[in-house]
Amino acid sequence: MEAIAVVSTNGKDARIAGEGQLSGGNYGAVTINGAGSIKGDVAASTFRINGAGNTDGSVKADVLVVNGSASFSREVQAAEMTVNGDASIAEGLGVSRLRVKGRLFVGGGLAALAVYLGTSFLWIRSQYRAAHALLGSLPNDAEDAPTEPVGGVGGAS
Repeated sequence: MEAIAVVSTNGKDARIAGEGQLSGGNYGAVTINGAGSIKGDVAASTFRINGAGNTDGSVKADVLVVNGSASFSREVQAAEMTVNGDASIAEGLGVSRLRVKGRLFVGGGLAALAVYLGTSFLWIRSQYRAAHALLGSLPNDAEDAPTEPVGGVGGAS
């Protein structure tokens, strides 16, 4: 049986249900439910992958959530990123608050304000800077994390 693909953009939001592809651009919310790819740079208030997703451009999001697997071919910037599963970022990650329950590979540098690792594997090829790091438990409220970002992605400190 062949998968049914639904790709919709209703003004600001974009959604893939099943299997599909989106062009990069500026969106309110981007949701991939199933398997999807984005060709080009994308900026979104919320970027959520439930299943498998990949991008071939840079990603900027206020909230980025991976429930499943994701592959980002360029730099990722987010205010808050959560990985529940497996994710890889080729060129670097700049994030205020990072939560990982699973595995995250960062090919470039990582600049973060707060990093929370549950039962996780975090591999960083280049430099790592974080103002606050917690291994083991993942706090659920914002009171536990600092509020000012730390530096940019990659490069020398």
